[in-house]
Amino acid sequence: MEFGRAIACAPHDEGQPPLVPAHAAKDAIMTTLARSSPIRIVQLVLQGLVALIFLVAGLLNLTGAMTEEMMRLGYPGYFMTLIGIAYLIGVLCLYQSGLAFLQEWAFGAMAVTLVGAAGSHLAIGDPITRAAPAIVTLILLLAAYALRHRLRR
Repeated sequence: MEFGRAIACAPHDEGQPPLVPAHAAKDAIMTTLARSSPIRIVQLVLQGLVALIFLVAGLLNLTGAMTEEMMRLGYPGYFMTLIGIAYLIGVLCLYQSGLAFLQEWAFGAMAVTLVGAAGSHLAIGDPITRAAPAIVTLILLLAAYALRHRLRR
C-alpha cells in the first residue's frame, strides 16, 4: 500500500502528521475542489498554467537553453541567471499563503516581465508570432489575477 502525508491533519506525538493511504490524500484534494466554486477552480487552473510556464522558463534560463534567444534579443549573458532565479521565486511566491503581499508582487513582477518579453521581440522587429507566447501568458496571468480578486471580495 502506498502512503503519503495527510493534508491538514492534527500532529502526532512526534510533531508529524500521521501517515494515511495516498488515495485518502487524493480524496481530500478532490473533495476540496468539489466544494470550491467554479470561479475558484478556473482561477486555480489559470494560476497553475502560469506557474508551470514560469517554472519551465526559469529552468530553461538557468540551464542555458535560452542563451541564444536572449542574446539575439540583446540581453547580456548573466541576465538568464537573474531572470531564471526571479521566475522560480515568483512561482514560490504565488503559492505561499503567509504573506498575501508577496502574491501581489509576484503577479505584478510576472506581468512586467511578460510585457518586457513581448516588447523585446517587437522592438527588434520580430513578427507578432514571436511575441505571442508572452502575450498569451500575460492574458492568462491577468485573468487569474482578476479572478483571485473577485474571490477575495
